[in-house]
Amino acid sequence: MTRPADPVAHRRAPGLTVLESDSLGAHRDRWDALVLGSRLPTPFLRAWWLESVGTDRDRYVLVLDGDELVGGLALERRVRWGIEHYRFLGGGTLCPDHLDLVAETGREEQVVTALRAWFARRPGRLIDLRGVAEDAVVLAVLPRWRCEDDGAPYEPLPATMEAYLARRSKNFRRTALRAERQFAQRGAVTRRLEPAEVPGALADFVEIQRHRGGREALLAQMPRLERAVLAGVEAGQVHVLATDLDGERAAVVLALATGGRLGLYQVARRTEKQFSRVGTVAAMAMVRAAIAEEMSEVDFLRGDEAYKFAFTGARRTLWRVRSGSDPATQLAAGLWVLTARMRSFVIDRWKKFCELLGSIRPLTALVGHVQSWKVPGGPRRDATRQ
Repeated sequence: MTRPADPVAHRRAPGLTVLESDSLGAHRDRWDALVLGSRLPTPFLRAWWLESVGTDRDRYVLVLDGDELVGGLALERRVRWGIEHYRFLGGGTLCPDHLDLVAETGREEQVVTALRAWFARRPGRLIDLRGVAEDAVVLAVLPRWRCEDDGAPYEPLPATMEAYLARRSKNFRRTALRAERQFAQRGAVTRRLEPAEVPGALADFVEIQRHRGGREALLAQMPRLERAVLAGVEAGQVHVLATDLDGERAAVVLALATGGRLGLYQVARRTEKQFSRVGTVAAMAMVRAAIAEEMSEVDFLRGDEAYKFAFTGARRTLWRVRSGSDPATQLAAGLWVLTARMRSFVIDRWKKFCELLGSIRPLTALVGHVQSWKVPGGPRRDATRQ
């Protein structure tokens, strides 16, 4: 049974009640139904994902009409220096995207009004939402500072693989089909794994990522990610594909299925010479699987890495939104954004200056150190999604 997270969690809005809780409780199935009825259903709002990656800081802000759930937000709450900081539940290294509030169709305005009243109810609240969907309803809730966080390349799917390939460049068709043919001639097999095989594939995923650079943050989150993958497989909404060659696991793909869309979430691939282009083969296998299952779209999710645009022809914008619940925290949010943009501007100009002088190599370590400060005005690249 859902319980309030604190004694002031109940709040009346016109005809509705807002309730803070540390779980979905009895509203779990209704929450999932609202996710599937949203403008762009995302696996990162499904109950199996939220419950798997959650912590003791989870805060579900539920909008109720009597006992019926009509909307809400899934957040994490931290308190720092007396200020309540909120972000999307599961945010950070795991890079959830296309995120939004949930609301019953036709009652979005009521849900927005209720959540806006909840947010403004108490001063000293600061909200920082990343991976916000392109046309998210939550954008109407917050007096906000907004900037582009990243892009999400995608491709609507035709009925056949031949039609899909006809949309791609001639060079991509030649390269991808040659790679598939060469791997097949060497006896490589790419297939979707049965549930009993998934734990072993996750161990392979970890081992492959451990031997690649820049994966430390992702590996630190593997207990949460493993729970989510296993729960998603059980729910039929996570596809784990593996490519095996010469008795070795060459690649593991984690793909997420929701609302007729299949998203490429993570790829672990061997980088030795004999496994060259195995990433292309694995991604092609995911596209083929999506078409075979008559899905409407493949989504390469957060990240504007160049290779994704060889597989796709469209792009959605993901936003980052910061807001305060009172003038002081709203000012703090604005200064936060301004400072981050100034740092980003200085870093970009410094890199260009170093390139002009031909001295970028000695300064690579410095630029890498401050890269985490950057809040881009344009696309962001995230190594954890490669």
